[in-house]
Amino acid sequence: MTRLLVYVIHYFDPQSKFNGKSKIQNSDIRREILENALSAYSQLDYDVVIKICGFGNKSLIPLDIDFSNILNDPQLILFEVLSNLHKNIDFDFVIVVEDDILVNSDSINNSIRFTYTNEINHIYHPHRLELSSKNIFNSIDLMLLPGKTGKYLKYNNNVLAEFMNPHAAFMLLSKNQVDFASKIVDLNFRQRFFGGYMASAFYNYLKPFILFRDQVPHYINYNIHLDPIIFQPTWKNSIKRYLIRLLENNICEYGKIFPPY
Repeated sequence: MTRLLVYVIHYFDPQSKFNGKSKIQNSDIRREILENALSAYSQLDYDVVIKICGFGNKSLIPLDIDFSNILNDPQLILFEVLSNLHKNIDFDFVIVVEDDILVNSDSINNSIRFTYTNEINHIYHPHRLELSSKNIFNSIDLMLLPGKTGKYLKYNNNVLAEFMNPHAAFMLLSKNQVDFASKIVDLNFRQRFFGGYMASAFYNYLKPFILFRDQVPHYINYNIHLDPIIFQPTWKNSIKRYLIRLLENNICEYGKIFPPY
C-alpha cells in the first residue's frame, strides 16, 4: 500500500506573534477544528502516518515533533519541517499542511495520479476554498493575490493553469519530488518575503515547481479551509494588497512573482 506521511503544522498561543486564529480563537473551537481536520486522514485509502509538529506547550493536542528545543521562534516551524523532508526516506508521498485544512480525498488521489504521468517539477495543486457569507465557495488565495503566469497544461480533458499565488496552506509531493527539491532549494533560508512566514516557507520550497490548478470556478482539486481568514477579501482590496505585495518584494514586472532558479 502507498505510504503517505503527513506533517501537520499546529500552534496555539494567545500571546503569540501570529495575527491569525491560532492567537485569538477560543481554544475549544480551535481544538474541534483541528480534530475535524485530522479525522479526514482516516478516510484515505493509504498507509497514513501523521506527525503533529508544534512548539512546546503552545498546542492543544500532544505533539509528535516539538521544535521548541531547536527554534527560538515558532514562526519558523514550517521552514524547519520542509528543510528536513529529504532526510526521511520511509514514505512514497508526503503532505505538509496547516492544522485547519480539511483535505479532500478525491483531490489527494488526483494529485498522486498526476505525479505518475507528468514532469517531476509539475504539481496538481489544490485550491484552498472558503465558504463566503453568500454560501459561495471562493479560492481565498487567488482572491488575495489573483492572476495567472501564462502557463497552461491539458490534463484529463481539463486545462489547468499556473496562478501567481502558490499558497494553499498545503502541499503534496512524491519522494522523488522531495529529493528533487532538496538539491535545488536553499534549505537554510529563513526569511519572511511573501506574505507571512508560513506563506514564505511554502513559496521558497516550491519555487522549483510549476503548480497547476483548476481554472476558477471549476474546482476539481480543492481542500476546505475550516477556519476562514479574518480578512474577507474583495476584488478592490485584493488589487491593493497585490500592489503592496509587489512593492514589498521589489517585483516590477509581471512574471517575476516566481523568480526562477
